[in-house]
Amino acid sequence: EMLLLNKKLRSSHPNIIRMYDVKSTGSTFYVILQLCSFSLARMPEDFVDFLHAGKGTTGELKDSNNKTRQTRKGKGKGKGVDSTTHAGSIVLAALVHDLLRAVAFLHDHHIMHCDIKVGNLLVSFNRSGKRHEYAPHHFHLAQLVVADFGVSRVFDDQHKDNTHDATATITITPSATDDPLRHIAGTESFMSPEILRLLEQQRELQQQGVPANMPQLSESVYVANDAFGCGCAIAFLCSRGLHPFGHHVFRSIPKNIAAYRRLSLTNMGIADERHIELVDKLTAKDPSVRWTPQQALDQSPLFDKTV
Repeated sequence: EMLLLNKKLRSSHPNIIRMYDVKSTGSTFYVILQLCSFSLARMPEDFVDFLHAGKGTTGELKDSNNKTRQTRKGKGKGKGVDSTTHAGSIVLAALVHDLLRAVAFLHDHHIMHCDIKVGNLLVSFNRSGKRHEYAPHHFHLAQLVVADFGVSRVFDDQHKDNTHDATATITITPSATDDPLRHIAGTESFMSPEILRLLEQQRELQQQGVPANMPQLSESVYVANDAFGCGCAIAFLCSRGLHPFGHHVFRSIPKNIAAYRRLSLTNMGIADERHIELVDKLTAKDPSVRWTPQQALDQSPLFDKTV
């Protein structure tokens, strides 16, 4: 992670965590990173209320931690607020834009994050270029930052000018612990169906005593996996913390993803139809039609120069 942030990403991006310095004392390293206020997984309630003022529905669904959450019905002062022009909705759209811009930037540099999840997406109040403390009067300055590159993969970009990126491959080899499954890293609740199925196949082989033989995975497979994680994270952000595969009957989110038991997106309390479309396209079952983050930026009407 230190090498990636310091070498590969020397040119800073406002939506990617910044590493300022590395200090060492003996065998201990101290990494000085950009200070952020919280992750999407730990958003304070007043900030969530700000983002979703005037929106809501009712129902009981599962969040990304497989816990029951109640969605809300808009009432009181928020009732009747235009969900596309309210200040919180503008910030919400900006955070979605931040995420896709950051991941598209990584992919353009042949970097696959491999662990896009709400816990690795941080919020800082520095959209103006200066960091501000957490306070309601600074909510309009919220900016999303992608962090934690500990399991990221970097592809050779030597074919960038001559060959399509999808032809580049990476070989997954056994680790020092002789557990080849460690080389498909990430968080299963935000992995794509095709990656989860591959993991399950390899686990079954191990249980049968057959040595795992991990295939070569193309760069496009990792792009599609990151895109799927983005779709799940956007759903979480736009629905007050619900996971699109968090079913109240089938309780295992990874199993729901592998079997593609996705919730009805229109019943998740996502107010903006453009956000629903983003989640739908980014979490499509077929990776060949799933939007990449760059395709989402190019094709979604949400980004028609309004963010």
